Amino acid sequence: MTTTVLLLGTLDTKGEECGFVRARLREHGCEVLTVDVGVLGRPAWAADRAVFDVLRAELARDVELVELDCHINDPAFAAAVADRFAAVSDLSHKESVTR
Repeated sequence: MTTTVLLLGTLDTKGEECGFVRARLREHGCEVLTVDVGVLGRPAWAADRAVFDVLRAELARDVELVELDCHINDPAFAAAVADRFAAVSDLSHKESVTR
């Protein structure tokens, strides 16, 4: 029986290291499914899946996935995250008050 290992890695910043781990696992007879969870730039190599593909496919229907067309260090990203956090925090507070 073959063991399958899920290797999560930030292939944009640690691609070489993740490639090393993947190669060692394969040498030991493991199948390796790779998921790129990097958000800072282009991956060093193509993973089997990207984190956003996994989220789109597997996230519960009642959980909202918000995607932004900007870099994580972009001020627009920070503003959007802060606005979303404020909205969710306000909603959580209202729900706890009404219970």
